[in-house]
Amino acid sequence: MGGSGRPPGGSEEASGHVTRQRAAWIAAAALALTAVLAALWGFQQRDQASRAANQLEAGYQRAFFALVEHVENLETLLAKALASGSPMHQAVILTRVQTEAQAAQEALAALPVGLELQRSHQFLAQAGDYAYVLAEGLAAGQAPGDEAWTTLAELKSQAAGLMEDLARIRRRALEDGFRWTEAAAGDGTASAQTASSVPGSLQELDRELQEVPALIYDGPFSEQNLRPQPRSDLGPPVDADEAARRAAEFLSGPGGGRWRAPVGNDPVPGPGPAYAVTLEPQDDGPAPTAGLRRVLAYVSRAGGRVLWFLAETGQEGPGEPAGTGGAGDQGRPGAPGEAAGADPGRLRDRAADFLSQRGFDGFVETGWVWESGRVTFSLVPERGGIRFYPELVKVTLDGEGRVLGYDASAYWLNRDPGRRLPEPALSGDDARGLAGPLLQVQGVRQAVIPLPSGRHVLAWEVLGTLGEDRFLLYYNAVTGREEMILRLVETDRARITF
Repeated sequence: MGGSGRPPGGSEEASGHVTRQRAAWIAAAALALTAVLAALWGFQQRDQASRAANQLEAGYQRAFFALVEHVENLETLLAKALASGSPMHQAVILTRVQTEAQAAQEALAALPVGLELQRSHQFLAQAGDYAYVLAEGLAAGQAPGDEAWTTLAELKSQAAGLMEDLARIRRRALEDGFRWTEAAAGDGTASAQTASSVPGSLQELDRELQEVPALIYDGPFSEQNLRPQPRSDLGPPVDADEAARRAAEFLSGPGGGRWRAPVGNDPVPGPGPAYAVTLEPQDDGPAPTAGLRRVLAYVSRAGGRVLWFLAETGQEGPGEPAGTGGAGDQGRPGAPGEAAGADPGRLRDRAADFLSQRGFDGFVETGWVWESGRVTFSLVPERGGIRFYPELVKVTLDGEGRVLGYDASAYWLNRDPGRRLPEPALSGDDARGLAGPLLQVQGVRQAVIPLPSGRHVLAWEVLGTLGEDRFLLYYNAVTGREEMILRLVETDRARITF
């Protein structure tokens, strides 16, 4: 009866207390461990973010320093070309000028997206392009005239000014500890405001370049080719209502269903001012309009010409090609591969008919591409046995023969009813003899081709094979100069040239 004097149940209460204490310790340890792990994770994330930011910054810094280096090289090479008296050496130097100009453009493009330096890009493109044009002439034995050397000297002077400005900006960036990522963030902090001085200096430099006189020469980046104008008068101007009416009339055509323009029309940029017109079918109509929801068309203000249109459908086409593709159109007929429910020949004929019904007569197919259940044909006019490649028109159809797209921008830009072709000094047989000795010639014909300079020349088109490869070579019909070489690639999905 005496016992230890502990109340009944005391042992159980002490045990419970120890258990609760142990649980509290475990919970506290777990919380502490969680906090440590969270801190480690946060540190790791910050570390990764910091490394990513540093890598991005390093990329921007490399691009900027590469830009400075390539512009310095560009200026040095232009000076050497002016100093040299050897046509061969001049041609080599000028070719290197183009390489440095291209590398400078790539470095400039790698700077933050928000930096708008359009004139700088254009100056570098024109400098490299002009140097290449001169190098090409020197290689052909054509010495540049005094005007060309004067222009090259002006480019050298502009490059020297650009080089000095970039060197000054580079020094300032190094002194201020400039970071491109802070400038791109533009968060308004003192650091970002300081950093913005370098992009600001570059943009000021770009504005100064805009004051440089336009560079006019025979090259793809010359001012006249960057802002092309139609070669012929497209007709008197039309207003927005007339543009909408002409677009509806063009789409309707023979068997084209009926179309209307239910919404307003807005002027938009194009090859000359144009109107954007939205059209909708008035009824479900025949096959050409069945299933088409609406069409967006661009109509020129001058003459009211339909430059292009694109139709929106409620479904995809019936399929893509499953058979083999066609071949070159000299010797073998080219045709897109068989598509589920589609007749390749019918689709080609449908594209040609669509054009002829709208006044585009004598067009022949020169290439095609299958993509997403649709086939796009490239067609050019053939007059008097001569193909006029600059006057290209593209027509896109689905497997059912519905015309979903049309683009005649190049046609209306390059069409020239008053074009006078020179009398060829070379015959077709002469052109055959100009091809490489290993090329197996399969056909020769005349064609008007566009050069990178924007000029059009009469040429002999020579189709030949070299092993399994097929090529199109173009020889100037007057001078015999080899103007262009294209590689003809044919698969079951396309026939295109490179």
